[in-house]
Amino acid sequence: MNEKKLTQAVESFKDNLPDFHSFTEAGDTLNDRELRYKRDLQRKFKFLGSRLIEGNYHEFTDDLYSLLARKHLDGIPRNQNLVGWRDYGALQNVIKQSTEIRDRFTDLTRQLLISAHDDSQIWSSFDKLIEWINSSGLRASQTKVWPSFLLSMWIPDKYIYIKPRFFDRTLIAFGFEKLGTGKRLDSVQYRRVLRDMTDLKERLTELGVRDFIDLQTFLWHVDHIVLPNDPLVNIWLLKLDPSLMKKQNGFTVKLNLGDEEDDETIEDCLKENDKVILVDGGSNNRVLGEAYVARFQLQENQLELSLQTEKVSNTVLSTEMESVLLEPGLLPNVELEGLNSRLFCREYLDEVRNSYLLTWNPKKGKEFPADVSGTTENGRLNFKVGSITKWSCSNRSVKPGDSLYFSRVASHTENGLVAKARACSSVLQGTHWNPHKKGATYSYVWVEFEEIRDRTSDPYLHISRLTELWPRLQNWTPQQSGIEIEPRIRTPLHKLWNRATMKPINTIYYGPPGTGKTYILNEELFPLYTGGREVISESERLHGVLDRMSWREVIAATLSEMGTPQRVPDIVKHNYVQIKAKLMAKRTSRINATVWSTLQLYTAHGCSNVKYENRCEPGWFWKNDDSTWWFAEDVTEIETSINDDVRKLKGQGDEESTTVQRYSFVTFHQSYSYEEFVEGIRPVLNTEGEETSQVSYKLTHGVFRTICERARVDELGNRFAIFIDEINRGNISKIFGELITLIEEDKREGASNELSVVLPYSKDTFTVPRNLDIYGTMNTADRSLVHIDTALRRRFTFKELMPQPQLLESVVLKGEEIDLALLLQSMNDRIESLFDREHTIGHAYFLRNKGESILGDELPMIFENKIVPLLTEYFFDDWSKVREVLADDRAATMDSQFILKTNGQKGRKDVYRLNRDAFYKPNAYLKIYSMR
Repeated sequence: MNEKKLTQAVESFKDNLPDFHSFTEAGDTLNDRELRYKRDLQRKFKFLGSRLIEGNYHEFTDDLYSLLARKHLDGIPRNQNLVGWRDYGALQNVIKQSTEIRDRFTDLTRQLLISAHDDSQIWSSFDKLIEWINSSGLRASQTKVWPSFLLSMWIPDKYIYIKPRFFDRTLIAFGFEKLGTGKRLDSVQYRRVLRDMTDLKERLTELGVRDFIDLQTFLWHVDHIVLPNDPLVNIWLLKLDPSLMKKQNGFTVKLNLGDEEDDETIEDCLKENDKVILVDGGSNNRVLGEAYVARFQLQENQLELSLQTEKVSNTVLSTEMESVLLEPGLLPNVELEGLNSRLFCREYLDEVRNSYLLTWNPKKGKEFPADVSGTTENGRLNFKVGSITKWSCSNRSVKPGDSLYFSRVASHTENGLVAKARACSSVLQGTHWNPHKKGATYSYVWVEFEEIRDRTSDPYLHISRLTELWPRLQNWTPQQSGIEIEPRIRTPLHKLWNRATMKPINTIYYGPPGTGKTYILNEELFPLYTGGREVISESERLHGVLDRMSWREVIAATLSEMGTPQRVPDIVKHNYVQIKAKLMAKRTSRINATVWSTLQLYTAHGCSNVKYENRCEPGWFWKNDDSTWWFAEDVTEIETSINDDVRKLKGQGDEESTTVQRYSFVTFHQSYSYEEFVEGIRPVLNTEGEETSQVSYKLTHGVFRTICERARVDELGNRFAIFIDEINRGNISKIFGELITLIEEDKREGASNELSVVLPYSKDTFTVPRNLDIYGTMNTADRSLVHIDTALRRRFTFKELMPQPQLLESVVLKGEEIDLALLLQSMNDRIESLFDREHTIGHAYFLRNKGESILGDELPMIFENKIVPLLTEYFFDDWSKVREVLADDRAATMDSQFILKTNGQKGRKDVYRLNRDAFYKPNAYLKIYSMR
């Protein structure tokens, strides 16, 4: 616990309440402001809860809403709500949907109150209520509000009410672990909070705190010292009509706030001078500019904002904001990380705002004033992600929202960037005690940590890497905290940091056929690894173009760019050749050899300065007498090709040439091999367009190594991916070989347990980069599935995709309505009973290409050509079970049976045949789910 903060809080509490003696003699000021309201609320709830436990009290929820709707006390114009109007409004919207839902909530509340005194029963009831809240679609904040409110009002001596955002600030301020906005509560977390709050309550004996109502009242009134005296500046996102941004002046907007807003976000956090990032209302990824809040007024569910424009821009970002009107971007709340609003804010600020280096020297940490050092005895940063503190900073140009990197400067061998934070204030002045200079002043900035790297176990940006990339542009070991990072390297540094701190994804989607595995790849995952003209960097565009070019084309484009005959060493030094070599993982000693061999291989036949006989067409190159290389005289037919390549490299090509695909796709099969996946020796044709072709053998990179090398040389932090369809159909140990260990998260390049192997063919040392994600799909109905668990289970996260009948609509066949959802569910219930759930039928069989349900006249073809053959395969041609699934064995008449059965005569087997007429009769489908 932060004893210093607690001492400050007690003194502040006393100073603000001159007539307060203790909570037993609270005085009129505190009673009028809040305490009387809370006590009154608790007594009324106790009466409601007692009647509920007695049973037969159906009006409980109505009376509860009425109690919570009481907003003011004794005419004082201060909002007295303990539970916000959005919270009980959201719950009311759920409960009013049906009597069954209402009764379920009432029953769960009753169980919670009955078990509240029994420690062996309470937490089961607590989690059941939370489970119901989750299943009802309520927000994460509701899992904290309702269970804790019900318990705290019922037994305030034992339980405390969690007002989410206020509560997190309180936990942070007094040195406890916060819950996190956006994260759902459970009984384990709540019990931890109770222990922390009990400890805090016991330290307040001088205030006469009686129960958690008194404790929360105390915390409520010292909330203003939880955060620094200089208020932190929040950064918000606001969708706006672009016409309002034509002039750089003030303007007013009115927003209707619905129940979708997070708990207390606006009431507790919005204040004057907050920053607002303005987003085009018609485009979720275009920023119009920035403004600050001049004034605001909040009445019920309407917010009026008076904004003053600070900056007008037209920045297009790759991340799209969620379709909300107002949502927090940067607050003391890093759990918004998963929300696009948070990512949107970060991306924008990283791109347009300045970045600074703050020094972190663990040897000098104790010399900093209180709350500034942030180091432990072993020299590690003593903060967690989301921690807010002040830090020494001498640069007064730092503004809220700027990026801050922490540069370790204690020892050369361990120096580097170990943390990233966001400025929450401008630079301020403070004083601290110094034995040599009393009242010494220092400058500081309030920061919120976004990433913290433990140099003993986590990868971080080492000084050697930074110096290698930008040797003369930046001083990475500054002697003064707060130097500005060179604007030219600001964006690549952000991406490089993200790459160093990112966690690779190893995921396999599995399920029965037709459950949407391929759909997820095409519609959701492929776009994540594709960059178009508007979002890719110049470096990435160049890498993408060179990756698609052959060595012959790269060398030709290089010579064309250089403009005069060149010697091989000069060709090798060119940027095009260097990038191509990195993409192909060529060692420095091999680049010269590759360029030499390519030039000689494609030398025109009339050139006597080249002795190599087995030349190939087209003969583009010519070696001069002075050992320089240029184009052959007769290259008119290839000039167009070379010029096209040069235009693409300069970014003057068509749209397709500027689209970068950062992924590879491959399908495994029984004969797929290591040589195709990693590397191997393959036959290569040495001539083009001749009648007789000569074959040579060449060491070639497979699809996996190729995408690994692309990811490795990317210096901007982009993510790459390889998608492996039907991963269970390949021989995993044969295909991955020694790389099966390297794909684990902690074995990747730069990870804490990094491993490398020497590849058997090339003898190269190889690691798997951290910015490569691996996805697989597999069909659980495939009979070759057995070996997959032992090979990949520990190295991959498995996500099950099962049939979703609810996605299907009813169709009409010959005037009869057929419920596809019931139809599919009925068949799958029988399949699961006869076989297993892994062999059910997916909903995609009844969907068209764009996800809409099929038409009625398509149903016969789907059943005859897809469903029946699939069932036949499932049951190994056991037609009797196929008939059970289709309910043919229960049909009253033969004309509605898809498969007709004829009993065998004189000991012969039964005979089955398709009844094709049944596929066009509605009764054949209706009986599948009507005869359950």
